[in-house]
Amino acid sequence: MHRENVQRTIDYLREAPDENLVFNMRYFFIGPEDDAMEIVNVSKIPAEPECNTIACIAGHIAFKFGREASIENQHVESFAQEFLGLDYEQARYLFMGQFNPSNRGGMEGISRSEAIAELERMLVEGPRKKERHIA
Repeated sequence: MHRENVQRTIDYLREAPDENLVFNMRYFFIGPEDDAMEIVNVSKIPAEPECNTIACIAGHIAFKFGREASIENQHVESFAQEFLGLDYEQARYLFMGQFNPSNRGGMEGISRSEAIAELERMLVEGPRKKERHIA
């Protein structure tokens, strides 16, 4: 895990205003129009989002830190996973909101403060993966 980048993400999420880039775990990055397509490629994310543009943890990471990485054609989730230094299962646990026991598949119910709390927990305890139960 890249501890410095996890902390940079926490700092950014704490300071990011909601006016333009709204937090929502359901979408990587999507514009405010009703017919807007979800953006899944880091290079397609605009430099300045319009009002009510939506992004999840991975989308916020790609928006804030993707340009400094100077990447050409990378998926938002892949970039965020590498940025945080997580393996695939750890990234899925974080990006799919599996840290929230009340999630039950509805990622839009996860708040920015809950995401920050999980990132802070990661700094102390390390990243988690979804437990697999064998019957």
